[in-house]
Amino acid sequence: NDNGRHYIAAATCKMLTTKNGEFVDEHGRVVNLRGINLGGSSKIPTNTTTNWLDAKTTTFVNRPFPISEASLHFERIRACGFTIIRFIVTW
Repeated sequence: NDNGRHYIAAATCKMLTTKNGEFVDEHGRVVNLRGINLGGSSKIPTNTTTNWLDAKTTTFVNRPFPISEASLHFERIRACGFTIIRFIVTW
């Protein structure tokens, strides 16, 4: 509670909206988002031997980490207190 505001973690929210420039939950409480970028090698296709400009053959599967390891990485991110992830989008 800070100046009459109730800050809560995003993980407890069912739905977020905005009010006065802030994210709020379904009860009108300000939600504190703690984010981290998932990036690194995400901008580099996994099949780097092909033409990167060919959308039919270029793939980013297993970026930023192998799909088989995703649960482990998400658990680690959550354990560090992050409540939201930002994906790098190549366009």
